[in-house]
Amino acid sequence: MEKLCLNCEKKLYRYNTSGKCKLCWCKTRIFTLEDRKKISERYKGEKNPDWKGNRVGYRGIHMWIQKQLGKATRCSINSKHISIRYHWANISKKYKRNFSDWMQMCPSCNSKDRIGRRVSA
Repeated sequence: MEKLCLNCEKKLYRYNTSGKCKLCWCKTRIFTLEDRKKISERYKGEKNPDWKGNRVGYRGIHMWIQKQLGKATRCSINSKHISIRYHWANISKKYKRNFSDWMQMCPSCNSKDRIGRRVSA
């Protein structure tokens, strides 16, 4: 005996618990705001299957810090510096997920900081 979709009565090749074919199930499923929030919470941070932890790359850690602390808005080294954009700069250059290891810098101070570290290192 073959199973039929409850909505359109097409033949179901794989029986699922809803009793509807994939096309009908997707059309009738409406995600409420509450459903979306639950799904979002389920995959945040370390719960996400793509989470890399401390094995994250340079760009990934910068995106993470910007998401956690917001966009950099000022220069921590010299408050008189005015710039169009600001950077989150890592102090220890170990790029760990530690908020105290990051500071806001203008591009000028950030490049001077990096050059100074290369010369002294």
